Amino acid sequence: MLIEPRPALGARDAADVLSNPIVAELHVDPAIARLVHAGLLATGRNIRIALGVIAQAASVQ
Repeated sequence: MLIEPRPALGARDAADVLSNPIVAELHVDPAIARLVHAGLLATGRNIRIALGVIAQAASVQ
C-alpha cells in the first residue's frame, strides 16, 4: 500500500475492500503516488520523471 500525505483511503479501507490484509506500506512522494494511481508509472517516460522527483526530494532533505 502506498502511504502519502492525506490519503483518500487508509490501509484498513483497502483491506476491507480487497478482503485481504495489507502486508506492506511504502511511504512515497505525493507526485509518485499520483502517477501510480493514474496508472502512468508503468511507462518508461514517467519512470524517468518519477526518479527525477525522488532525486530532487532526496537532495532537499
